[in-house]
Amino acid sequence: MATQKELLERLDRLTHEIAQIKASLINQAVSSSAQTDDDAWQDLMDASEEISSLWTGPSALDEIKAQRR
Repeated sequence: MATQKELLERLDRLTHEIAQIKASLINQAVSSSAQTDDDAWQDLMDASEEISSLWTGPSALDEIKAQRR
């Protein structure tokens, strides 16, 4: 059977390893999120261009002027 000192050393190693795993997962999530944000922004810009090309109503400027009257 392991001594108390050996068990504490083992627990310290496990705790350190768990902290490293957690940090790795957080770093992966952050870089994945950044890529997702970039993709979402590009999708929005693509949709905006498509919608603008199909729009037949008043311009945004004309609509704002009409609302302020």
